[in-house]
Amino acid sequence: MKKFIIFLFLTLMLLHSGCALNVIRNGKICIVPAIGDKALAPEKFAADEFNRTLQKMANSIPQEKSKPSSRLVIGTPATNPEIAEKAEELGLQREELKKRDSFILKTIGADIYAASNYPSGAMFAVFDLMERLGIRWFFPSEAGEFVPQTANLSIDKLNIISAPDFEFRVLGAHYKHDKYVFLQHCKLTAPSPDPKKYGHDGFYKNWGGHSFNWFFPPDCKTVEEYFKKYPEQFAWDKRNKTPVISQHCYSNPDTKKTFLDWIDNFWTKNPDYNSLALVPRDSPVSCQCEGCLKLDPSTLTHKFIAGLIRESEKKHPGKMYQTLAYSFYTTPPQCELPQNQIFSYCMINCCYKHKIDDPICVRNPKHIEELAAWQKKLQCVGSYGYEFIAFKDNSIYTPITPVIASELRQYKKMGLVRFATENYQHFNPSEPWEEQSSFVNRYPIYATTRLSWNTSIEPESILRDFCKYSYGSASSEMEEYHKLMEDAWQKGDAQLCGYNKNYKNYADGFITAELIEKIDRLFSTALEKTKNEARANKFIVLDQKAWQNWRNIGQRYLELHTRLDTGSAPLEELRKRPAESILYKPDLNLPEFKDFADLKEKEDKFPNVEEPPLMLPHPQMEEGCMVGSVIENGEAYQFISVRTKESIFLFKNPEILFKNSFEQCNYEISFRFRFPENSGKNPWFDTSLRHAGLRLAQKFIDNIITINTHYVTIKTRSRDREPSPTALPEKLTAKILPPLEKGKWYPVRIRAVDKWIFVEINGKEIATYGPIFGGGYANLFSPNTEIRDFIIKEIK
Repeated sequence: MKKFIIFLFLTLMLLHSGCALNVIRNGKICIVPAIGDKALAPEKFAADEFNRTLQKMANSIPQEKSKPSSRLVIGTPATNPEIAEKAEELGLQREELKKRDSFILKTIGADIYAASNYPSGAMFAVFDLMERLGIRWFFPSEAGEFVPQTANLSIDKLNIISAPDFEFRVLGAHYKHDKYVFLQHCKLTAPSPDPKKYGHDGFYKNWGGHSFNWFFPPDCKTVEEYFKKYPEQFAWDKRNKTPVISQHCYSNPDTKKTFLDWIDNFWTKNPDYNSLALVPRDSPVSCQCEGCLKLDPSTLTHKFIAGLIRESEKKHPGKMYQTLAYSFYTTPPQCELPQNQIFSYCMINCCYKHKIDDPICVRNPKHIEELAAWQKKLQCVGSYGYEFIAFKDNSIYTPITPVIASELRQYKKMGLVRFATENYQHFNPSEPWEEQSSFVNRYPIYATTRLSWNTSIEPESILRDFCKYSYGSASSEMEEYHKLMEDAWQKGDAQLCGYNKNYKNYADGFITAELIEKIDRLFSTALEKTKNEARANKFIVLDQKAWQNWRNIGQRYLELHTRLDTGSAPLEELRKRPAESILYKPDLNLPEFKDFADLKEKEDKFPNVEEPPLMLPHPQMEEGCMVGSVIENGEAYQFISVRTKESIFLFKNPEILFKNSFEQCNYEISFRFRFPENSGKNPWFDTSLRHAGLRLAQKFIDNIITINTHYVTIKTRSRDREPSPTALPEKLTAKILPPLEKGKWYPVRIRAVDKWIFVEINGKEIATYGPIFGGGYANLFSPNTEIRDFIIKEIK
């Protein structure tokens, strides 16, 4: 009997040692966080969050009198003596746990240890445990937090080692409290969520950003004062013969001294910072003084930064610097670079429509090639992208998760140490949720946070988990919705690069009639299933609004294709259709070309232009000018440019030149023109109408009308790799009789009606051209013609 009792006792002990650990039992919390006396900000924050969410999960108040049976021991060997005591048992000396932010979650006896060699790693261990307990964070603020309520909860024995695939994982800029908290929950590299309460120690601290505006001498308090006192230290604008405040002169030794003194002062006052950003201001201007022109802009910039790092290393050894390849300094420089840089390459050439290895994409191979070239220069190389600000409109859903997953796997394979992507959007629950990118794109953003830690996770499993929490009974319908959008997104050869694009340009070919039918049906079913599930139903209603943005534009494109495919009215009827409402009429006339050479202030010549000119170096460009607009949904957007041999001046966003109208608006362009007496042997001008496709992609069509003194020539320009949606007409040349005289003004009307173009000069029809394909678009260019009274009218 005695032997049996001993056997039973041992058996029960063995069973107990292998059974689950209670977290909540009959509504009472059974585990309490334990941090050390030297705990730093991340460990304190993690302990508070663990307490807060468990109380929310158990629907209870803090239980001061009850003594929990287990502890969650949080910390590092340096901050918690209990972690130090069990460091060997926890395996903190293992190679994978030496990586920044890595951690171990391990059950020892009745306690769970959330341990790391980094305070941030210990914090991430706690948040990993919270996820295993069923908690999720899908977007910032409490509105994005999912905490299932339960009276009983347990967890099996843990022995989990986890290390991030990228040492630095960055999402967004211009942080606010709720966004900090969200990023920490999702195991990203971010500053302290509450410096006043917790401080900064233990969080990764980088000072600075995308600007040198805070570098100035001790006798200056602002960059404006610095510019006024020491203009010779700023970039020289050769064209206007003046320094500009947006960049510096890197060949001036005084500039270097100013920067070195500032860096010395910074490290002296802030020795605890992990890194300092050395990145020029976001401006395309490069100094054009004689000293700076001796080097290409990229070598000039990176050589200057390398010099700052090497000199600063003498006084402040071991410090790290965050640097960037961007704008005119993206190519690897012709100089050696110091290795204490955390370097990021801006993904200007990367396409967000296709997976990184998709053979249809013409952009991504160049992106990977340039990244690899930088890896030959530096050890700590990362990427910096614009996936979540690709579209200017914050209400647009970007189904980009599979694309980002392919990027991250490629970057891990290449050995990159940093992945960063911009996401400026915060979340304000009091504002419309469907107008905030942090909510609209919460799934791909959340998936990106998971994948940047572990690239081997299948995106499908992340989506399934997201849908289970977000959509309740309609999880399967909404999972299919996201998959359909992701699959359709990657089709076609359109390229989406850079940022702040117009989403309307990308609906054609993406949103099909079949896709609309399927997704409309899914939303209808999902809303019916969740009519008694308030939170899930709300999310589905809001996601449906995001879908409607794409659906509405896609429907317009489908109507356009149908209209073009079904032919048009007889030519005589098209000729007689009147031009009625004015779509675009500038309040100004273009000055003569000689006046543009002295253009300095936009207000002098263009009082109604809202944005200042942007100067882009373009030495091959011939002299000339262009005026035009893009018609979208009955509205016209103006652009006016002036081209000289040195530069192009663009008013409004340069992207406007490449917009793709979704609306097949019938319209008439009319203006007066004159070939000046001194305009040379063969003066001419071009007008282009009705384009289709994206001009920066391989698939693009537009129609060009060239007028000179003797002929009107019309041709369709196509860059199709596939058969065109409509047969292209042959080039048309029509003779003008009598020839046009130099120095004389002539009225011209160019009409785009259905599939046809009509050209009339001086009241006489000269040419008829068609059938053509395309939407609404207008562009006028000339190197030697004067233009007046430019008007666009709509034709019903």
